[in-house]
Amino acid sequence: MSVLYSTATFIFGNISDISSKSTLVSDVFSCEFPEISSLNTPKDAPVEIPRFVLFSHHKFSTIVITSNMIQLSTRFDNNFSEDWIGRCKPYLEKKVNLIFNFFKVLNINPKYCGLTVNSLLTVDDSSVTKIESLFLKKKFISNLNLYDVLIKQSFEFEDKYFINLQLQNQRYQQNQITNLESIQILPEMNNKIGITLDMNDRKIANRSRAYFTTKDSFEKILIIADDVLKSGLDNLISKGEIQC
Repeated sequence: MSVLYSTATFIFGNISDISSKSTLVSDVFSCEFPEISSLNTPKDAPVEIPRFVLFSHHKFSTIVITSNMIQLSTRFDNNFSEDWIGRCKPYLEKKVNLIFNFFKVLNINPKYCGLTVNSLLTVDDSSVTKIESLFLKKKFISNLNLYDVLIKQSFEFEDKYFINLQLQNQRYQQNQITNLESIQILPEMNNKIGITLDMNDRKIANRSRAYFTTKDSFEKILIIADDVLKSGLDNLISKGEIQC
């Protein structure tokens, strides 16, 4: 399994003057995100418009700050992608700690948080056939061959979290350069399954106005990700099910 990229999102009440906090943003984040762009966004601009965009040292991570959201997006290269527990997870924890430090300094209580992890799993045969055999009892059009398939299931966990898991076959072609003037097109490959794991504590946030997310809530989301990404995906592809 290869972890490709992740997105951590934190939602909080609208702070209309957050654009004025550029010094604070720099103080909190510059140790890990030295390149900070303060955008000239009108105070009354829609809340989803970015106020700050931050880039990590090698630009593998980006933080976007709006007036009601902080989103950390990370792309993992080959040095990290094969090791969720040992490299990807500690990297994310270090960056997320800065976000909670920012919340603490500004006295922000984030309403809820979420983490999406996109990964790629290689199977021995056709990824379409693998997904079909494990999860589909019937095709919508029974007399035609299945070409592509996407399947998604959503779950409740501990009456607090939502877990969304999506599987989709991935097609790609390998191009081999035979000389400087020609490219040999190799057969299409279809032995990889794209997996999107999305976890959040929005279930309890939707139910209780008194609820605010914490660093512990995000750590629990990371533990759920551990259960799925560490060994759960192998069981999912071999047995068709996992447990959290």
